[in-house]
Amino acid sequence: MAASIQMPALLIGIGAERLLLANAVGCDPVAANTMLHQRLLHRFSAAGAQILKLFTHSDKFGDSVTFAAGSSNTEHGLTPKQPVTLSWATFTDAANQAGISRRYGGIHFELADLVGRAIGRLVADQAWKKAQGFIRGESEDEEESGEDRD
Repeated sequence: MAASIQMPALLIGIGAERLLLANAVGCDPVAANTMLHQRLLHRFSAAGAQILKLFTHSDKFGDSVTFAAGSSNTEHGLTPKQPVTLSWATFTDAANQAGISRRYGGIHFELADLVGRAIGRLVADQAWKKAQGFIRGESEDEEESGEDRD
């Protein structure tokens, strides 16, 4: 898909994400809106993966989870028919699988998934930058003025 089509969707998403983040303290906009909740899941996965990559200086994850036969909450005793193991070599792999699962479930189209994950990474980068400023003891005024102390 052309970048000219993806960019407006990305910018609209970023604006919505900022609005949500700005209003998150003291209220829970997700609890009142199931569709909004579904739209945020892959963003949170991508944001979490990005923060973990920045914190650990590596994308390496190397973890897995196994679901026992018959352990489904919705069809208990029936599915999965045999044990299923999901594994992820990297944090990015785990976030990508979370996003792709939204497509498999028919919840999102590809563009919504990809844009959502991109927004999650952008939000994580901004959160990381802000946290690093606080760790360095910079005031919010210094952060907003664009002063860089790296």
